Amino acid sequence: MSKNLSHHYKTELRLAALFILLGFLAIFMGDPYKKPELKVSFTDVEQILKQPVQQIEAIELAKFIMHPNEAYRLIDLRPEAEFKTYRIPGAERADLNNLKDMGIFVNERIILYTHDEDLAVQAYFILVMQSYFKVSVLKGGINQWKTDVLFPDISNQNSDFESRKTISTFFGGQIRDQKSSGTDSLKLPDPIYIQKPAFDPESCG
Repeated sequence: MSKNLSHHYKTELRLAALFILLGFLAIFMGDPYKKPELKVSFTDVEQILKQPVQQIEAIELAKFIMHPNEAYRLIDLRPEAEFKTYRIPGAERADLNNLKDMGIFVNERIILYTHDEDLAVQAYFILVMQSYFKVSVLKGGINQWKTDVLFPDISNQNSDFESRKTISTFFGGQIRDQKSSGTDSLKLPDPIYIQKPAFDPESCG
């Protein structure tokens, strides 16, 4: 289900990740007078940065939420006020500083999102550096979710018209036509309740 980041964006983020590491160490090393909880070398970072950042398309995420085949944690990294205004159903809010306090298991599926991708990719690196191996980022963030899932432009009524309409309706959205200029003027739906599968910590992932 996950996609690799584009080459241009991936290169830019890998350069930024070297700077992110400093903040990562400050967050996860904790009290300097206590034994560090985690040791990360620059060799580890180099190896991690060689791996492609895994992404998931908005439509793929929508289908997964509707029919999940495994337990997951959907984490919203936007400010609290925006999270309260609208969030993807089933999401829980976090920021880079409290990711380590969320009780996430290393073999648990984790999907991260924010407005676009930048902050979510930073969180991705933080988790991968701690050996979390089932992490992905929502491609295009919540902005892409609004465009592709809540308010899709399917005016051409192509082969997946009914499927896209069903998905949009499920999440409280509506289809757009050619006269629509975008999604900003459309009213965001109230969050719906999602029954998520229970996670088994003993599962091998």
